[in-house]
Amino acid sequence: MAISLYNARQIKGTIKAAERKVGEQRRRANEAETYQKKQEEFIDRICHEIRNPIQGVFGNCDVLKDGLHNIERSLVNARSSGSNQVIKSINSTLQQNFPVMREAITTIFSCVKHQKVITDDVLTLSKLEAGQVKFTAAPFNMADTIRMSSKMFESEMINRSLRLDIDIDKQADIMVMGDAGRVSQVLINLISNAIKFTQSHGKVTISLHVMDDPITKDTDNVSLKVTVADTGVGMEPHELERIFNRFVQANHRTYSEYGGSGLGLFISKNLIELMGGSITADSVKNKGTCFCFALRCEKVPINAELAAVVPVKEKKSVFINDHKTTVVSIPIRKISAYILIVEDNLINQKVLVNIVKNEGHTYKVANDGLEAVELFKQFGDKFDLCFMDLEMPNMNGHDACKNIRQMEIARNLSPMPIVGLSGNAREEHMHRALESGMDFYIPKPYQKKEIYDIIETIMN
Repeated sequence: MAISLYNARQIKGTIKAAERKVGEQRRRANEAETYQKKQEEFIDRICHEIRNPIQGVFGNCDVLKDGLHNIERSLVNARSSGSNQVIKSINSTLQQNFPVMREAITTIFSCVKHQKVITDDVLTLSKLEAGQVKFTAAPFNMADTIRMSSKMFESEMINRSLRLDIDIDKQADIMVMGDAGRVSQVLINLISNAIKFTQSHGKVTISLHVMDDPITKDTDNVSLKVTVADTGVGMEPHELERIFNRFVQANHRTYSEYGGSGLGLFISKNLIELMGGSITADSVKNKGTCFCFALRCEKVPINAELAAVVPVKEKKSVFINDHKTTVVSIPIRKISAYILIVEDNLINQKVLVNIVKNEGHTYKVANDGLEAVELFKQFGDKFDLCFMDLEMPNMNGHDACKNIRQMEIARNLSPMPIVGLSGNAREEHMHRALESGMDFYIPKPYQKKEIYDIIETIMN
C-alpha cells in the first residue's frame, strides 16, 4: 500500500509537471501566434503605405506624360498654321497643361517624401531592436531645430489652410549639447501627425520653454520642454493609453482614414528616453492633442557657442570621413568638372546624368564597376571626381574603388574624389564604403542640391 501510494504521488507529480509544461508551451505558442499576427499586420501596413505613394507617382507620371503629349501635338498642329495662330495655340495649350503638370510634380515630391519617412522608420526600428541606435552629442540650438523642422511643412500647411504658431521662450533660445538629428526626427514625426489629424482651418502650435528643475540649480545644465499641440480630431482616454505601443494606432479607423505604420510614436518615445528624456500625450476627443517631450541638456559655454555657430545660409551637410560634417560654403565659382558616373540602374543613371549636365559639367558613364575601371585606365588623369553606385553586377562599387586606388598608386596619380551612392543608409554600409577608399557617401534617395554641394565642395 505504501509503495502504491508513493507511485500514485509520483504519477500525480509527473502529470502536474506535464500539465505545467503543456501550459507553458501553449502560452509560448499563443505569444508566438500573437507576435506573428502583429508582424503580418505590420507588413500589410507597410506594403499598403508604400503602395499608396507609388500609386501617386504612377498616376501623376501619366498626368505629366499626357500634358507633354498635348503640348507636342499643339506644336505639330501649329506648324501648319500662320504665325499668329501658332502663338495662340501654344499659349492656350500651355495655360491648360502647365498648372496640372506643376501640381503633378508637387504631388510626386510629396509621395517620395512619404516613402522616405516609411523607410527611415523601418530602419530606425531595426536599430532600436538590435540596440544599435547611436547618438552624437554636438552643439545645437533647439529653437533653430524647431524652426527648421517646421519649415519642411510650410507648403503642406498652406495647401490645407492650417495655421502654424511657434512660441519660443527667449531663455530657451540657447546652444546646448545633444543630437540635433534625433531631436529633429522626433519633431518631424510629431508635427506630421499634428497636421495629418487636423482639419482645414485648424491650428498647430509648437512651443519651447525652460522647465523649472527641482533636481538641481546647476547653471551648466538646462531642462527644455517642447510641446506640439493641434486642434484636430483628438482621442478617447483608452485610445491615448496605447498610442506609444509598437505597430499600434489609436483605433482601426485611424489606419483606414489616415494611413500610417503605427511606428512613429513608438520610435519617438524610444529615442527621447534613450536621450534621457520623457514624452507624454494629452488629448480630448474632437478638441485636439498635445504631445510634450522634455530633455535635460548641457549648456554650451558662450565662447564655445560663438565658435560653433555658423550662419545657416553658409552651411551644408554631407557625409565625409565617417561622420556627418558641416562644410562652410565658399563663394560659388562656375567650374566645369569632368565626372565619371558609375550606375547600373538606367533610370538612376539618367537622373544623375541630367543633374550633372544641367550644371554644365562633362561626364562619362559606366554601367558597372568593370566598365568604371576600364574608363579610368583610359581617362584616369582627366577625371575630377566620380559618383559610384555600390551594388552593381560584374564588379561592385567597393571593388571598383579598390582597383582605382591601386591604379592611382601604380601610375603616381593624385587620388580622384569618389562619392559612394547607395540605397543602404546604415552606418556599417557607410563605414564599409569609406574603408574601401571612398571619400564621401550619400544615401539614396538624394536630391540634386546634395550632388551640386558635393561637386562645389570638391572643385573649390
